[in-house]
Amino acid sequence: LELRAAADRGAGPPPIDPEELLALQRLGVRPCPRCGSFIQKQPEGLLHGCDKMTCRCGSMFCFKCGLEARAGGVSRCRCVGMHHSFIPHSEVLSNYRGSHPFGVRGPDLPRARGEPNALATARLRKELACLRRDP
Repeated sequence: LELRAAADRGAGPPPIDPEELLALQRLGVRPCPRCGSFIQKQPEGLLHGCDKMTCRCGSMFCFKCGLEARAGGVSRCRCVGMHHSFIPHSEVLSNYRGSHPFGVRGPDLPRARGEPNALATARLRKELACLRRDP
């Protein structure tokens, strides 16, 4: 609803429709339950690997079901194992600021809750268009 209201005011990209959201999920892309930023697992980890995600907004959630963790990083679902905990928020932010490839984006820019990154949305829509042409 927040995205649709922002689009109606002419602010930001148009909202993702349910069909696009399902296609994104098949590509291994999920929205953060708190801020709405898109999170994508690395291609080699789509079928296996850890499903405990920590967004740069600080939200900790399960990649499979999308449930946000309780305070302290305690899972609410049974999708994720208990053999290790979520990555601390400070470590996630250091990936954006350090020498990590994703760190080249520059400083974190504040966005309104639920407002998607326009460049990421455009890139994902382009990938979806390619998939629709070549299933």
